[in-house]
Amino acid sequence: MSKDKIEILSMQHVNNFGSFIQAYSLKEMLESLGGEVSFLDIEPRAEDDALMKQARLDFASEVDHSSAVNKLFDGYLINRFRNKAIRKHQDEIFEACRKKHFKKADKNEQHKLCVIGSDEVFNCIQESFWGFTSQLFGNVKNADNVITYAACCGFTKPQDVPSAVADKIRESFGKVSSFSVRDENTYNFVKSLSGREDISYNLDPALLGNFDKEIGEASAIDKLPEKYCLIYSYPNRIHKDEEIKAIKEFCKENGLEVITIGMQMMWISKYYTADPFQLLKAFKNAEFVITDTFHGTIFASKYSKKFAVISRESNQNKLADLVNRLGINDHMVSDISDIKKVYGIEHDKTSMNNMIGLEREKTMNYLKENLNG
Repeated sequence: MSKDKIEILSMQHVNNFGSFIQAYSLKEMLESLGGEVSFLDIEPRAEDDALMKQARLDFASEVDHSSAVNKLFDGYLINRFRNKAIRKHQDEIFEACRKKHFKKADKNEQHKLCVIGSDEVFNCIQESFWGFTSQLFGNVKNADNVITYAACCGFTKPQDVPSAVADKIRESFGKVSSFSVRDENTYNFVKSLSGREDISYNLDPALLGNFDKEIGEASAIDKLPEKYCLIYSYPNRIHKDEEIKAIKEFCKENGLEVITIGMQMMWISKYYTADPFQLLKAFKNAEFVITDTFHGTIFASKYSKKFAVISRESNQNKLADLVNRLGINDHMVSDISDIKKVYGIEHDKTSMNNMIGLEREKTMNYLKENLNG
């Protein structure tokens, strides 16, 4: 008996642990329903992107953009040279993992179902190598049925989108039979531009997946310190002097070595590469985790004993919703000096795990209905 052909349209080509883990987890769930799953590449469409014009939002102030001269004298010159080679190796690890776990969809072959998601597939205001493409909003050519799963628009809001782009999104949304989103901001975005209210709330696949087997089989990262604080952020987003000073002083007071994995911070000399499941093992073994990313918060809440989540302008929409749903508000800080208070809080995972179990059942029902419908 042949299996139903299902394709996932996601951001698996982004060299990011969260993008990989959410795609892997969604694939596992769809395969458990009997599907033959492959991944459709995002298709840049110049005619779509031209509609965006100059509307993209800029959060450049959150990232280190020091001049070349300043970088030469900031004390991290050796790290910059060394990290370039490490980053290249990390990219090679991501590519090897994609080849191992993600079968590429044939765009000329018809599929029974296309699932758009998860991750920030609707964040069209953000800079990306594909730009704005109506494909991510439902304009998929080789699927009988198109749905979304735990889709997110990040910091994009309907009022941020040029009218021509909004019209294209409305047209593309008309080809989507079922909508699933992962946060309130995306719910409002989809409702506004689709006119529909039958929109399902679902958790990100990275939260729903059980990766105990993969973590157990993953080797430990070589030469990790015995007692460490893992900094998990986008490359060089934690760069302000006051943040660096506060983290270093906190770690020194508590006998922790500062490390980062996969995402370089020029002020951190202990920078390691890992495959996605080695990373989760490192979260599990960390004494403390500091993160300001959505998936970093998921990994910490699932695997870490103690952690702090930093709130920023660019992450407030998606992080506030996630933190509330997981009941981890006490771990969120807007001032870096508050990590000292958070360090004393151990996360009780019991109620969160119970909620995740119920949400996984809800997700499986949603996917099953759309696969069989």
